[in-house]
Amino acid sequence: MKKFLILILLLLLFIICGVPTLAKDKKSYPKPVVVTFLLKNCDECDALDMVKQAVEEEYSKKVGFINIDIDTDDEDYIFLMERYNINKAPVTLFLNSEKSVTKKIADYIPYNQYVKNVKSITE
Repeated sequence: MKKFLILILLLLLFIICGVPTLAKDKKSYPKPVVVTFLLKNCDECDALDMVKQAVEEEYSKKVGFINIDIDTDDEDYIFLMERYNINKAPVTLFLNSEKSVTKKIADYIPYNQYVKNVKSITE
């Protein structure tokens, strides 16, 4: 069952990142992704989301950006939170094009550090 959920989540990431096919050629793999786990009515989360939006404007052609509300009943998101040990907000995962987590940061991330981490997954 977990393998099935992982496949569904990967397919969702492929769709969100705008990948038309799942070809084996590395050049056609989807772009890297930044996943941010947020909580409503959280000042630190709101501040991080503003930074993310500013970075997203500049890097949206190279990187996919996804927000997940940790106060959810969605089983797929709960599975992700358990897999990556997300038990508070905000937490940001930086995933390279192979969908490996290269960096996990809990708490607010200043703009310059956020950009540095985004650049690290695009190179």
